[in-house]
Amino acid sequence: RALLRTTLSRYADVAPRDWRFELGPYGRPSLARGRHASVTLSFNVSHTTGLLAIAVSRTTIGVDIETVERPVEVNLASRFFAPAESAALDALHPSSRPRRFLELWTLKESYAKARGLGLRLPFDGFAFDLDVANRIAFKPERGADRHHAAWSFLLLEPGSRHLCALCCRSDGAPPALACRSMDGPSSEAAGFKLLRTSGTAAH
Repeated sequence: RALLRTTLSRYADVAPRDWRFELGPYGRPSLARGRHASVTLSFNVSHTTGLLAIAVSRTTIGVDIETVERPVEVNLASRFFAPAESAALDALHPSSRPRRFLELWTLKESYAKARGLGLRLPFDGFAFDLDVANRIAFKPERGADRHHAAWSFLLLEPGSRHLCALCCRSDGAPPALACRSMDGPSSEAAGFKLLRTSGTAAH
């Protein structure tokens, strides 16, 4: 929580102790509108073994990180993923399936978190196609916002042990991405590797 406060204060003239938060209807935290009505920031937080990610944007954003060392039950794809995703997994060599499962999972989590719905958004109702190298194709759920093309996705590798997915509203413009390694109030540029994108991203 302290790191979130100090991170937000890098982007707005608000002291870390003065940030106030509220929860959405499905538990997603955001800046308290009554207190910070003039601050146009969105944030999202994700953590896993060995890493914490805080994503900050001027538009709606979702982030998810996973460790590639976690056990993966690839057979769960047939229950929780869209049929096309499950079929694409089955078509891969068995040794490649755990990694692809995690890539899809992080992307799905980032989208569900950006939507503010989390796991309440059925993961089999929308799909990602990763068959083209370095690219992310997205098919939204039925009845979703007709402007779904405004969602941009990035798949990153913070290091050899982790995957990170970002989803943000891009309003037709490719997102500019800046990655920093935070250590309390200090920070330094971080060399995240950009693996895939749904568009051309400035990195």
